[in-house]
Amino acid sequence: MSYTAEITISSAVALGDKCAVTVVADNDIRQGMESTDTPLPIDGDHTREQVIDAAEGILRANGWKVTGNWEDGDNSYYVTVEHA
Repeated sequence: MSYTAEITISSAVALGDKCAVTVVADNDIRQGMESTDTPLPIDGDHTREQVIDAAEGILRANGWKVTGNWEDGDNSYYVTVEHA
């Protein structure tokens, strides 16, 4: 099964006030990892690298391994992952 991790970086789509990481199965969005907040505020003054570093720390802590390259979306960054 393939999974995609996404980190929300814009208040346009965020549910809270922090950048949040979510993992969903590509063929069943009910499987994956619940959204987990990073310490970084939405629309904050931080670099892309800081956001990705925070996301990767959360992914590792929850047993996920990044298997692709981070891509830029309109309101998020996303990457393929697998459960380690």
